[in-house]
Amino acid sequence: MADSKKTSPKGFHSEFGWFIYGMLGLVALWFFSGGAQRDIARAGIYLKPLAPIDSGQAYGSKYISEAPNKKTVLVLPDTSTNIIKNTEGTIANFFEDAQSASQIHGISLLSKTLTIDGVAGAQITSPSREYTRIVLPADAKKSETLSGLSLKSGALGISVIIPDATIIPLQGVVYRTEPVKLNPGDRAIISTGRSPLGTSFEVNICSGYLNQFQEYVPDLRRDCPTPINELKLAGPYNDSLCRDFVDSIPRCTTSRTTPPSTLSSSCRAFVIEKLTYNSCVTRHKNDTDFLTGEWRLFLGRTEELWKNKQEIIRLLNTKGETLDAITY
Repeated sequence: MADSKKTSPKGFHSEFGWFIYGMLGLVALWFFSGGAQRDIARAGIYLKPLAPIDSGQAYGSKYISEAPNKKTVLVLPDTSTNIIKNTEGTIANFFEDAQSASQIHGISLLSKTLTIDGVAGAQITSPSREYTRIVLPADAKKSETLSGLSLKSGALGISVIIPDATIIPLQGVVYRTEPVKLNPGDRAIISTGRSPLGTSFEVNICSGYLNQFQEYVPDLRRDCPTPINELKLAGPYNDSLCRDFVDSIPRCTTSRTTPPSTLSSSCRAFVIEKLTYNSCVTRHKNDTDFLTGEWRLFLGRTEELWKNKQEIIRLLNTKGETLDAITY
C-alpha cells in the first residue's frame, strides 16, 4: 500500500508576502522621491501626455493642501478676555460700593436721621408695584424735609427727585401740593409708578376707601371709622332696620348697588352719600388722629427703577451727598 503524503496549508506570509513587500517598496520610492513636498503632489490630479505629445505636467484641482512652511499661530479675538476683565472689575466695584453702603446705612441708623427701610418692595418686577420706604425714627431729634431729595439706583445710574404731595386729597378736585416733611416716627412709601389718585398724599383714617376701586402697593390700611359709628354721626341711628343693615357693611366700603327698598329713604341716602371717601374726610379732617404719619409718594415712571439683585439704593441730599444707602 502506497504511503499517502500530507500537504501542510500555506501561511499568510507565503500567500501575501510578495504584495506587502511590493507596497512597502512603492511607499519607500515615493518618500525618497520627495513625497508630499514635490510640486507635482500639489499641482493637480491629472497628468498631461508625455513628450513629444505634451509636457507630462499635472493639472486639475489640488488634492492635497499646501504643506505648511512655518508653525501656525491661532490668534483669538480679545473680546472674551475683555468681557471677563470688565465683569471682574464690575463685580469688584459692586462689592466695594456695597460695603461702603452698609457702613453708611449703619451710620444713618445710629444718627437717628432719614433711613431707607427694607428692600423687599424694590425687588418687585413691575413699576406700578415697585416701591421703597424711607423712615424717620421716632426718637429723631427733629423733623426732616423729604421733597427735593433724590433716590439713585447704583445699578442703573438713574436719579429721581422725591416729589411734593397733597396733605388732604379729595376726589374730583384740583390738588394743591407742598413739600413733604416727615416728623419723628413718620414714614414714606415711595412708589416707582404713577399715583392712582393723581397725586402723592398723606394717608388719613379715611384712605382705606381708596382701596376699593384702585390698587395700592402695599394696600392702604383699612382703619376707616366703622359704618355704625358714622350712622351715629350723620344718619338715622334710631332707625333699627337701618342700624341692622349698616352694621353688616364692612369698613371702608362704598355701596356698589342701590340699598334695599325696604329701608327708609333717609337710610338709603346715608348709605349712598355718607359712606364714601370724600364724605368721611369732610366729617373727620379735624380729628386729632386723622392723619396717620404715612405718606404715599409716586415717582410717575413707566419703567422699573431698581434691579432685582446687585443693587445699591442711595438717598441723596440736594448737593448730591449720600444721606443713606442700602444694598441687596
